[in-house]
Amino acid sequence: MSKEDTYDYAYLLNEYTIEQFCSRYQFWYKQMLCFIKSAGLEERVRIDRRKLAYAVLSYYAGIYRLKEFHDIDKTNLAKVYGYEAYWMLRMSPLQLGDKVDDSILWVNEKFVVSVLISSLLNSIGISVCDSKDNLSLREFAELLCCRFKYRTYNPQSLELAIKGFMVGANARR
Repeated sequence: MSKEDTYDYAYLLNEYTIEQFCSRYQFWYKQMLCFIKSAGLEERVRIDRRKLAYAVLSYYAGIYRLKEFHDIDKTNLAKVYGYEAYWMLRMSPLQLGDKVDDSILWVNEKFVVSVLISSLLNSIGISVCDSKDNLSLREFAELLCCRFKYRTYNPQSLELAIKGFMVGANARR
């Protein structure tokens, strides 16, 4: 590995605790295990722990830089979800085994959409079970998945989409 390919996240220890890193890592790892099991992908998908760790560290690095640049103390929920989703997609910690069919080629994108939708619903007090027949929600999930597969996105565009979802959901209540 060349010097350009290595990352130094030691500076983050001045801002965050090891427990914070571990907690976020464990959250995502557990979400991945549940997703893999519920989709019946145990034999075809594995979690690359190193990529997951880099996704978590990159999330914290991005939030750290954002806070420093804009001189803010706390990030809003849309920003947190946007940056988390971006880095999970960017690092793609769910890895496919050999000879998998096309239906699971986009496993990271589908995973992130499922966690994002679930987290958004939870944050506004709506049960995932209560929303299963919601056509607008399904269309939003499909649009996100399509965006993740074929279009460009960045943490800021994800934050905007998430904030729009939250505003719309709160307006309907």
